[in-house]
This record gives sequence, structure tokens and C-alpha cells, in this order.
Amino acid sequence: MKSGASLARVFGFLLIAIVVTGCSAAEKVRRGDVPMEEYSAEQIFGRAEFEMNRRRYEEGARYFGEVERLYPYSSWAKRALIMQAFAHHKDKDYENSRASAQRYIDFYPTD
Repeated sequence: MKSGASLARVFGFLLIAIVVTGCSAAEKVRRGDVPMEEYSAEQIFGRAEFEMNRRRYEEGARYFGEVERLYPYSSWAKRALIMQAFAHHKDKDYENSRASAQRYIDFYPTD
């Protein structure tokens, strides 16, 4: 009888451990926890536009910067750099706005 009771305890302990581990793993996948690298340039750019429409210009500028960082030689990066300058300007962050605009001029002098 004693081995049956200890076997039941071990089984119960393992079951609880599995449930607790499963719950903590499920909590890790929340909104915003997905790495930015998992998204396409178009998706990140769209999120930045969404933030701009909500008048969250600082967040919009951050997302536009992510497009430039992750996809530096794409047409999306070119658009994002201009939009980042605009977002900083709307946020009244004129120093960063000027820096973004200057970066655009440096990278794309013929445009």
C-alpha cells in the first residue's frame, strides 16, 4: 500500500509541475512579445502609420526607425526615413526630425 501512495504522490507532483510550467509558457506569448524581426517591412510600416493616426507620434517614429533598421536597403526604408522625420516633427522633437531628414539626404542624395 505504501508504494501505491508514494506513486500517487509522485504522479500528482508531476501533474502539478506540468500544469504550472504550461501556464507560465502560455503567459510568455502575449501581445507585443513577438520580436520585431518576425514582421515584414510593410507590416511594421503599417503599424507606424496606425500609431501616427492615433497621434502617438513618438511610437510612430520608433516603428519607422525599425523599418530602416531591419530593412535598410528596401523601398520601405526610404519611405520610413521620411516618415520618421515627419513623426518627430509632429512630436515637436525637432532635433531628431532634422537628423532623420539629414540621414535621408545623405543616403539618397539624388532623390
